[in-house]
Amino acid sequence: MTYFVIPSREPSHRVGGMRGEENMVKKRSCVYATSFLLVSTVLIAGSVNVIGSSPFGAIWAFDEGSGNIAYDSLSGNDASIHGATWTSGVIGTALSFDGNDHALAPDSSSLDITGAITVSAWILPFDVDIASQQEIVAKSNGGGHPGTAYELDIRGDGRIRWLLGAPDKWIVFLDTSANVIKDHMWYHVAASFDGSTARICLNAVEIASTTSSGPSFQSNDIPVGIGWFGAKTYSGLKFRGIMDEVSVVDQAVTCEEIEDYYEEYRPVIEASVDIDPNSINLQSEGKWITCHIALSEYYDPRWIDASTILLNDLIVPVLDEKYGFVNSEESYILDHDGDGIEERMVKFNRAQVSEILETGDMVEVTVHGEMYEGMPFEGVDVIRVFST
Repeated sequence: MTYFVIPSREPSHRVGGMRGEENMVKKRSCVYATSFLLVSTVLIAGSVNVIGSSPFGAIWAFDEGSGNIAYDSLSGNDASIHGATWTSGVIGTALSFDGNDHALAPDSSSLDITGAITVSAWILPFDVDIASQQEIVAKSNGGGHPGTAYELDIRGDGRIRWLLGAPDKWIVFLDTSANVIKDHMWYHVAASFDGSTARICLNAVEIASTTSSGPSFQSNDIPVGIGWFGAKTYSGLKFRGIMDEVSVVDQAVTCEEIEDYYEEYRPVIEASVDIDPNSINLQSEGKWITCHIALSEYYDPRWIDASTILLNDLIVPVLDEKYGFVNSEESYILDHDGDGIEERMVKFNRAQVSEILETGDMVEVTVHGEMYEGMPFEGVDVIRVFST
C-alpha cells in the first residue's frame, strides 16, 4: 500500500530569510502521493487511518509547534520532549536541539521491529565535529551491540552510521565515507535493512550499503531516543541541530522510492538578489548584466555552484575562464553595497537577458541555483525595463 499524504501543513521551503527577516514559506495546496513510507496507512491532514493490521513503527512529524509532547501519527508512540525547542522546519514546525536535549518514546511492541526496517529524518546539524558522534534515532543504551536494537547517528568527521545489534554481534555496522554531512545544511537521511542488505540514503541517493546473513537483529525494552540514546546515564553524544519528520517503520524503503518525496520537500535557501543595473534599456549596447547573490545566515556564497545558476529559468551566466570575474575569487566574492555581507557575483550576457524581458516599471527577475552540496537557493529582484 502506498503512503498517501494530503498535507495540512505546508512545506517550509524557504530556509532563513536575509539576516533579521522571518523565514518565508512557499505556500502550496497539493495532494501528494509518495512511496516514501510503504506502510499500510493513509495519512490525511495529520491523522492516520489504518488499513488492515496495525502498523509497526512511528512517525513523529513535529508539527505541534508548542508543548512538550511530539505525537506519533502511526502507532501512538508519543515522545516526551526534554529541553528541545520548537522552530520552523522542512514541513511545518520542527525541534531544535542544543546538545543538552532529546525526545523519548517509551518502549512498545510496535517499536520492537526485528525484520525489515527504515529509520529516517530531516536533519540540519549545527556542529558536526563538536563530538565523536551525535545520535539521530536510537533504540539503544550506547553499550555496543548487546544494548542496541537499531541506531542511526552522525560521526564527528561527517560520516553517517547505521547499526543493528544482536546479543553476540553487530548484524549491521555500516559507515559512509567522511564529510558527507556538514554544518547548517538540511539533509534527508534514511537507513534501511531488508533482511539481507542494509543501505544509507542521503538526499534520496544511496551512499553506502552492505550485506548481512543474519540472524535478525534484536528487540529490547529500551525506549526510542530522538537526538540521544533511548537509555544512557551521561549527557554526551546528544544531537546539536534541527530535526524534522522523524520516522521508524517496518518496511525497507529504497533510495529510489524516496526521490519524489525529497524533490517535493527539500528546502530552498532564500537568497538576496541584486541586479545591476536595476534599470535596463533594451536598446543599450552594453555587454553585461551583473547579478550579486547573498545567502541567508550560515551560508557562504563561495559554496554556490555557478554552473547551476539560471536567470528566469532560461539564461546561464557567462563562465568563460578568460574573464577575471570567473576565475578569481577576489573578483567574484565581494561586498558591492558595503553592508558587511559577502556576495557571489555572476554576469549574464546582456543581449540574451534583453531578449526575454518585457518592458515595465516592476519587472521580476528570478535567479536560482544550487550549492555544491546540492541544496538549492532562489531569490528575486525587481527592476525597471524600458526601450528608448
